[in-house]
Amino acid sequence: MIRNKLNIKHAIQRVNRHKLLTLSFWLCAAVLLILVVIPDDPDNGGVLTMKFTETGFIVHAAAYFVLFGLGVGAYPGALARLIPGVLLYGVACEAIQLFIPYRSFNPVDIAANVLGIGLFYVLYLLTKR
Repeated sequence: MIRNKLNIKHAIQRVNRHKLLTLSFWLCAAVLLILVVIPDDPDNGGVLTMKFTETGFIVHAAAYFVLFGLGVGAYPGALARLIPGVLLYGVACEAIQLFIPYRSFNPVDIAANVLGIGLFYVLYLLTKR
């Protein structure tokens, strides 16, 4: 009887962890999309005044590292779809900026997104061994 209770408790914890990771993944994606469309220039009414580099390379790499990591946790059996999905999301977010007058498209940001995804993927593979 005690063993059944422990198994049920463990199953509930797994479900709650999965729900939390899934919610976190989609919330992170939504926040990134919001950050793409709000002004980033303080002279233009922007709210984002802190940049680590001129292009925000480090910020992009870190953001997509986290987004992809949450995706791996939320959808562990879907790596084959998750990798291109998150990559395309990053390209789409950057492409949206072509149509926003106070934002600009920057292919270096896409490279940073790829780097963040790639770094997480390499760490993921190293820890799976």
